[in-house]
Amino acid sequence: MSCFLRQKLYPTIQMQIFKKDYTNQFKPFLIDVKVKFCDVVQKKSYFTYGVIFWKIIKKFAVIKHVCPFYEDLLVPQGYLETELLPPFPKGVFLSSLTFWSNATIPENWGTVKISIEAKDMVKTKKNSGL
Repeated sequence: MSCFLRQKLYPTIQMQIFKKDYTNQFKPFLIDVKVKFCDVVQKKSYFTYGVIFWKIIKKFAVIKHVCPFYEDLLVPQGYLETELLPPFPKGVFLSSLTFWSNATIPENWGTVKISIEAKDMVKTKKNSGL
């Protein structure tokens, strides 16, 4: 992800998780929250989902200015560490992050959707060299 912000952004993020059911449709699953992200970054709020999201972003993002966010935002690549997440049942999940401005009239800035599959770890047999 790479973007250039034309104006300062004090984001509120709506985090939602959906689980794919047997009809191949995504249904709401457990999490649907809004987080004032600058409060989490500035440690005014310790909301669990906001802290998890900030730990993931902070590890991979190249951010010159934090709260308000402005100018360049760059997240070249990343991965999801399983120890940061609560245990999920097996299945396919969709994570939706909708970014809102913290203005007097909230404005939708955009949505990022990430598909995740929770499954058993695959164990490989070690070759004994025969």
